[in-house]
Amino acid sequence: MLNSPLLRSIQSPRNCTIAFRLNRALRSKVLRSSVRSLLEPRSFPQWIQCGNPCYIQKEFIRDDPPYLPHLLSGNEPPTEEMLLPLKSSACRVAAAIDEVHTEISVVSDPAVLKFLEDKRVRLRAIDEEYKTVLSPLRRVPPEVLAKIFSIHSLRPQYGRDAYYDVFAVHDGPWTLSRVCGTWRQVSHTLCADVWATMLVPISGHLGRRKKDLLSILRAALSYSRSCLLSLWMKDGGLWLSGWDVEAREISESLLKILLSQSQRWKSVIISISPGFFHLLPLLRGKIPELESFDICVESLDGDNTGTFDGLEIAPRLKHLVFEEWGFGLIPVIDASHLVTFCDDRPADSVGILHRMYLDIIRDAPSLETFSVNHQGSSEGALPVAAPRIAHQALRNLTVCESAIIRSLDLPNLASATIQHGCPSWKDSTYTYPDVLPALLKLIIRSKCILTSLTIADTQLNEHIFSILSLCSNLSEFELGFSQWRESDPSDPVLQTLVDRMSETTTNDSHKLVLVPLLKDFTVSMSDRYRIRDDVALTMVHYH
Repeated sequence: MLNSPLLRSIQSPRNCTIAFRLNRALRSKVLRSSVRSLLEPRSFPQWIQCGNPCYIQKEFIRDDPPYLPHLLSGNEPPTEEMLLPLKSSACRVAAAIDEVHTEISVVSDPAVLKFLEDKRVRLRAIDEEYKTVLSPLRRVPPEVLAKIFSIHSLRPQYGRDAYYDVFAVHDGPWTLSRVCGTWRQVSHTLCADVWATMLVPISGHLGRRKKDLLSILRAALSYSRSCLLSLWMKDGGLWLSGWDVEAREISESLLKILLSQSQRWKSVIISISPGFFHLLPLLRGKIPELESFDICVESLDGDNTGTFDGLEIAPRLKHLVFEEWGFGLIPVIDASHLVTFCDDRPADSVGILHRMYLDIIRDAPSLETFSVNHQGSSEGALPVAAPRIAHQALRNLTVCESAIIRSLDLPNLASATIQHGCPSWKDSTYTYPDVLPALLKLIIRSKCILTSLTIADTQLNEHIFSILSLCSNLSEFELGFSQWRESDPSDPVLQTLVDRMSETTTNDSHKLVLVPLLKDFTVSMSDRYRIRDDVALTMVHYH
């Protein structure tokens, strides 16, 4: 009899029969089950029975903390309470990856490898999620993150790449504000310098909504907070007829917004059409921090005349450049702190510009670079300053008018450029014959030591040999002819000059006699019709 409590409870003969049958059935079922489990093959995949170690085919079951998806949707750091569960789950994933690595190293069956490699790919993706939310960058203090943004956004000091296009909202500092809320807050509140150097296209906004453009500019200016601004304002010439009225209104509104921030201007490059020039006098007395101002007036002769006093009160102004100004437009300048002054106007028939230039040199004791292209109506037409202006700081001089040269005494002059300011397409592009004698006398009078000399669009004569003989420290020498002709009077002088410059000492065939320290010698010439081959080849040979 079985010892089962259930069977012992059955007392009647009928019940005994029932118990026997039940017992036999149970024993038969258990036996059949046991025999079947011994005889039938296990229900493993076919690839397990290939001689490889037997691995159970199972997927990795994720057990992520419930806040993992939320952390992955942004860039906020996990709290202290979140860190331990996250690190624990990350360790579990890392252990699973190590286990799969080990299994892959001992398996050769293609089907097994495929399963394990797919599993490893999925595990690595999970591992990257944990690395993302546990990244130390998420826990960087905002002040440190702001410093990283500033360093990453550093741009060249000069040229187009120094500025970001304020309206290119998918580039520049705008990208920092699109990553997450934390980055947006840091870039908008702690990175003023990143937003402060901007290129603002004033024109060329046909088809764009005025409200959007003005809002973008105002936003960028607000993010720069109180930081000093470096601006490049480009006006493509809306003064031309046929431009859209609405586009012109947009341009004027943009310019007015920038002018309203003039108290923060530090460096400005601006090209402006005559139609907007009337707004610039509003700068007077409102540019206390301005150090550099480069202004191009895309103007035709006579568009703007009179005086411009917008720069009269500029106590920090050091670098000033005028480009393409009309002959009748005279700026009133505070030159006391100027270090650089440039003006490319080529003519001065009445001498107004000439007097202004001499006053600037006289009133700017720190002036180091002075470049003007003006020339009187005829040789000797402009007056010479009396007494001469002795300037100790001026090192770089670019002129084409002899009256300027004869008015100066420059003991520390290191670089001199003589070049005509007229466009090369005009018929007369030469300086007056008295400019080289004036340069020679300046060198003798000042006892300066030139290291760089450029003479362009100037008829060469015997004075060039005397000039070079006084420039024993010259290392750079350049000659330029924008309209070379086969019958050019400078041709024989130039040929003789090249021969003289190629002479070497008897003791050292590599040491030049006329200019012993010369390193760079350049001759550039252009002729719309023809270039003399023999002279051109000679120049190339000695370059």
